[in-house]
Amino acid sequence: ERPRQPDLILQCRHSDVRDPLWLGNDNIALLQTTSNRWKLINYSISLNESTDIFDLRDGNLIDFDYSAPDDLIAVTSFHGDGQQYIDMLKPDGRLVSSHPIEHLQEWDKFRPIEPSFDNLNKQLVFSTGRQLYTLSYEGEVARINLPFAERMVPTQFHPNGNRLLLIRGAYDSDIAL
Repeated sequence: ERPRQPDLILQCRHSDVRDPLWLGNDNIALLQTTSNRWKLINYSISLNESTDIFDLRDGNLIDFDYSAPDDLIAVTSFHGDGQQYIDMLKPDGRLVSSHPIEHLQEWDKFRPIEPSFDNLNKQLVFSTGRQLYTLSYEGEVARINLPFAERMVPTQFHPNGNRLLLIRGAYDSDIAL
């Protein structure tokens, strides 16, 4: 059988998009920017239209993850007060909670946090490059002790919550034609 041709579902004419995640059915959450400020949108394939989920007027979004079991979106962002926040949302944009993220002295205050859900433990996990941390929904940070000396990149949990996928060691992510 021949390889299938992909379907074009969204053409970005006047904006950039990144980090698409399925929300279920035919809805995709992704970050979109039009003027150096990111917002989180929901794109419906069947309706061929997008709606805003989270548009932080006084700040900028960094990253997000979606928990299907809890139907919850976690968004990290820098707010206008200069602090990094963890905002918990429902896919319809309803804000569940918003908390500043605790800053530990061992990492740069302005380093963007890119969280992944740990659904089994009702928390998030992120990496600073050499160290893994947990992040509570209330912004509390705790170190995870692992015997790795190499660099680590953001983590992803298996849907059953029992396994963790991460890349460790040096790698080159450049793509060239």
